[in-house]
Amino acid sequence: RRNPEWSLDIFVSRQVVFYTTTCMAAGAYLAIIALGGYAVRELGGRWGTIGQILFFSGAGIALATLIASRTLRRRAQVFINKHFYSNKYDYRSEWLRFIATLSSTDEQDVRRTSIRALTQIFASPGGILFTLDEQERAFQPVAAWPVGVSDVPDIAPVGATSELAGFLAQKQWIVDLREYARAPDVYQNIELPEWLVRNRHLRIVSPLLLLERLTGFFVLYDPPPPFELTYEDRDLMKTVGRHVATHIAQHDADRRLAESRQFEAYNRLTAFMMHDLKNSIAQLKLLVTNAARHKRNPEFIDDAIETIANTVERMTRLIEQLRASTPTGRAQDVVFEQLVRTAVARCSLRPPVPSLEIEPGRCVVSADPERLTGVIEHVIRNAQDAAADGGQVMVRVRPGAREVTLAVVDTGHGMAAEFIRERLFRPFDSTKGAKGMGIGAYQAREYVRMLGGRVEVQSTPGQGTTFSITLPAAEEGAAQRAHGADIPREEA
Repeated sequence: RRNPEWSLDIFVSRQVVFYTTTCMAAGAYLAIIALGGYAVRELGGRWGTIGQILFFSGAGIALATLIASRTLRRRAQVFINKHFYSNKYDYRSEWLRFIATLSSTDEQDVRRTSIRALTQIFASPGGILFTLDEQERAFQPVAAWPVGVSDVPDIAPVGATSELAGFLAQKQWIVDLREYARAPDVYQNIELPEWLVRNRHLRIVSPLLLLERLTGFFVLYDPPPPFELTYEDRDLMKTVGRHVATHIAQHDADRRLAESRQFEAYNRLTAFMMHDLKNSIAQLKLLVTNAARHKRNPEFIDDAIETIANTVERMTRLIEQLRASTPTGRAQDVVFEQLVRTAVARCSLRPPVPSLEIEPGRCVVSADPERLTGVIEHVIRNAQDAAADGGQVMVRVRPGAREVTLAVVDTGHGMAAEFIRERLFRPFDSTKGAKGMGIGAYQAREYVRMLGGRVEVQSTPGQGTTFSITLPAAEEGAAQRAHGADIPREEA
């Protein structure tokens, strides 16, 4: 296929031609050896058999040496590529191998995998990969093949303002160190690092470009002879260099994304903790505010001790949750009416004082009593914030055969339907400015959903809001669905 006029519609890959030629040459060699062995036996007299054995042994060793010779294989491949093919490389097979190496899991370090893939294409015995550090001050050696970076002698970082880095960034050329030694003026007489010039085994320096920006470069050892750096080699090096630069940049972006997600999870955990602390501090602050007027009232002292004990319990539970990284509460059958009464009592220390209406009927649900009480308390406090001093807050409990519904009604300013749909339950989106964390409504809805219940909000701007929580009755086994079948049920 070297001459277009001789081209055929049949394509034979380089590997088939190479191995076929190798087998034919080995067959011809064996045929000649067989004839030589026959001649030795016939002409050797009584030593003919021994001479034949020695002849075959030497010929076999010579054949094995030739087949194992990398130089001979390289010369044969160059000869076939030069005289039978119009291109130096079989780009399809080379690209498939290149992608397969980059995506392999043999190496944990993507940079080491990248330099390995580059050395395979050009049959180089090894290579070194340099990338720009985070401060963008120098190109650091980050990977090598087949040995580690620490095993490569006499290498050093290359400054980002060095002549080599500037030349690679501006010209985007590939530096042939052999050509540089003969004619440095071809490369504008740039000064190369001393270790790069001193090491005679190094041959090629090629840039890694990401959107025309130099992000690194790779250095290859001299491939086996005969090797001549042609325009095909240069074009291929530029192409695979850009791909490697993109591959490494994508890996770094994935790593940074994973780290940011870890920080996001940490920040969310901190926000939830701060929300619980804020609620506890609000209770203690009200207690301190009213202490000056009611400190001699025995009922106030009893309420204060109960509030402090409740705060200590909540803080202890919070610490346990942080240690375990998961909620530690257990589901148990609890009387929903009692939880509502407790939440209303806690919220009665501030105006407007909520009123409570409980319809007759069975009110037993399966939940962690402290968490569910916190959810109810949060809904009531939000209603108090919306109603302000001149408004009203009504808390209503309506039991049913299979479920129980809590409705918290306020006469506050209300909310638009779009706000309820888009922002009300969005975490970390607060309308209270620096005073709010924006996660209370989200926490309430998620825990109610965990219990198998639902949350509904009806509101009219200027008229008020009704926040409803509906939970399944305990007979439906809400505890097992919410917390897993392995969590035991406790009797209230």
